[in-house]
Amino acid sequence: MFRPYEEAITFVFAQEQYVEYAGGGNKYLYGTKLSEKASIDQWLEVQTRNFNQPSSELVLSLAFGNPKKSRQEEAQIKQNVSKLNKVLDMYERWLGESLYLAGVEFTLTDTSHLPNTQFLVSATDRGKLVTLMKNVWRWWAAVSGQESRKKVVARQNSPPPPSA
Repeated sequence: MFRPYEEAITFVFAQEQYVEYAGGGNKYLYGTKLSEKASIDQWLEVQTRNFNQPSSELVLSLAFGNPKKSRQEEAQIKQNVSKLNKVLDMYERWLGESLYLAGVEFTLTDTSHLPNTQFLVSATDRGKLVTLMKNVWRWWAAVSGQESRKKVVARQNSPPPPSA
């Protein structure tokens, strides 16, 4: 069983691998000043406590689950849409004043939203949660348009190398 600190260590390791593969990194990814690092930590906490659970459950249910949902599953989806909408409403307000979640630079906070948001937008019928919010959509276009992300997605979509 994962403990929260083990999960955090695994997440940071995965992010470091992402940066390393994607072209040597971004000096702003972890922040360059103490105030930036604090903002990144704060937004990662917001994500952990508010964004991850409903977005993960929606992705698992809608993108990978059985297409025929029971009433209980439909109720759970509705509840998670409601929770995620509240989080995205907060993001919408914040992103009305900020280019990225943790400030004016693309950081770890933004990259950590990539997997679930990507699936919500492209692999479920709930992409409107993101696309109908002007500031969230602008942020998502900026985040998903990062060259480093494009390289990672291309690598994910390419066939595996032949075995030796």
